[in-house]
Amino acid sequence: MSSEQVGETYAPARLSDALGSDALTLRGIAVAARRGLTYRQVLIVGSVIFLLSNALIVPGLTPAAALLVLAGCVGSLWIVVKATAATPTGLLAARIEPRTFALCWGVALALCVLGGEGHFFFANYDWFNRDAVLADLVRHRFPVFYEYQGAEFFLRAPLGMYLIPAAAGKLFGLTTAHLVLLAQNATILAFTLALLCAMAPRRRAIFLIVFVTFSGIEIVGRYINAAVVDPAGTSWWPVHAHQHIAWWNPLFQYTNHMTQIFWVPNHSLPGWWLAALTVLHVRREVDSVVLIVAVAALFFWSPLTMAGALPVVGLLVLCRELKGLLTPRILGACTAGLCFLPIAAYLAADAESVPHLWLVTWDGFWSVYILFIAIELPHIAVLALYWRRLDAGLRLMSIVAVGMLMAIPLYRLGSNNDFSMRASILPLALLAFVFASIVAQMRRRDGVGRVATVGLILALGSVAPASEIQRDLDLKAFAISDCNVLTAWRLLEPNRWLSNYFARADHMPAWLLSRDSADAPATIEDRQCWPDHPYHARNLPMTEWSEPDRW
Repeated sequence: MSSEQVGETYAPARLSDALGSDALTLRGIAVAARRGLTYRQVLIVGSVIFLLSNALIVPGLTPAAALLVLAGCVGSLWIVVKATAATPTGLLAARIEPRTFALCWGVALALCVLGGEGHFFFANYDWFNRDAVLADLVRHRFPVFYEYQGAEFFLRAPLGMYLIPAAAGKLFGLTTAHLVLLAQNATILAFTLALLCAMAPRRRAIFLIVFVTFSGIEIVGRYINAAVVDPAGTSWWPVHAHQHIAWWNPLFQYTNHMTQIFWVPNHSLPGWWLAALTVLHVRREVDSVVLIVAVAALFFWSPLTMAGALPVVGLLVLCRELKGLLTPRILGACTAGLCFLPIAAYLAADAESVPHLWLVTWDGFWSVYILFIAIELPHIAVLALYWRRLDAGLRLMSIVAVGMLMAIPLYRLGSNNDFSMRASILPLALLAFVFASIVAQMRRRDGVGRVATVGLILALGSVAPASEIQRDLDLKAFAISDCNVLTAWRLLEPNRWLSNYFARADHMPAWLLSRDSADAPATIEDRQCWPDHPYHARNLPMTEWSEPDRW
């Protein structure tokens, strides 16, 4: 199917027309449940979740900025609905197999729960600040302001993951907000996995396992690091409960998939969702306009993930639309995307306070870089072995993804080099899709060399996801905290300012946020935040909770 056919065959007048005439009624939902969802309906509902996250910021904006963002949300949804219009053939018109959907739902829910969402299991270190962000959004109207040492700051962070749960929390309390967060993230992950599995050539269960556990051979890097830093061999495994072996390299990190879900779902979920849309685009199941509006809508969830996605998506769109860049449908999608500029301005406010530099100028960079690529991306060797079996679309996608992964380590942004961790999410997911597809199709006649290479990568790469599960099963869960972000920072990292969360109020554009809707600034509270945390139960000092000084 051509891109023109995908984008222009059907223009529904209402969202209910797009989903089916009864889809938005209780009767329609029941009928759809019996008949099974189509992949197109999954794609539309997933897009609605991300767009609603953007729309919920509107009450905290000035009228002009609010109208612009609202127009972007409505326009983007209309573009997605039109561009994914049902056709007699194609993946999006097909219904999801119940067993496949049940498997994806089960895996998604298990990963989110084990990762600490809802606090049914141990929640790792990053959830201290995330719980505080959600508590502040439930307690205060947006924008949220803070007062510290006579200065005023406002909460400036990618809040896309939090706003739907926070809206529920304002009505029913903080516990409900956490449960809605769990439901939201599990839904997005299940939909993403369902779309990816649908494009797997065969053995979808194997594909799913390989994709979810996708990892470099980080245990080798951890061992090498320990051998150099600690020749006695006493620190080859994480010594703190909040550490993970993905931090074997202090300069940059390509986070394995299991660690992404357990530690940074706010970054991994939009990256994986965009990866699913990208593969659909390569398979010519969706028009380029879907990718364009998706990048704009997902920016509010994770701007650094989208920074890594822009070159990949841009090149793929250019390769497909080189002769049609000025067509009405492309210009319309770009216009809808530009409507999200107020959100970009919000995220960029006072961003110069975030540390950044070019790592490529450091002495000894290239030796560390070569070792890093060899350990994190051994899958490239498998792609080379099976290159002739890949179709043209997957070859192009692989080249673009690998090229991006080669370039990302040259630059560092954030105190922990958040750029390398987040910008790599989309290209890593695309590489994981191709790698998992190859593994799912492997047979004995492929040869001992190929099978052994893949087996070794899978075996060594399984240590990192296994360690994530081990930690969450070994340590006890602790209660949800309602401390504000300022208090959590003061208890955990008082020596390092949270520039990723706090921006100076006088650096906020006057045309952007509405002060009339804001509550009084929050201040540091004199209280305990995590009295039942496993570290607290072992009487360890608060400094032991915080992140080690990696730099």
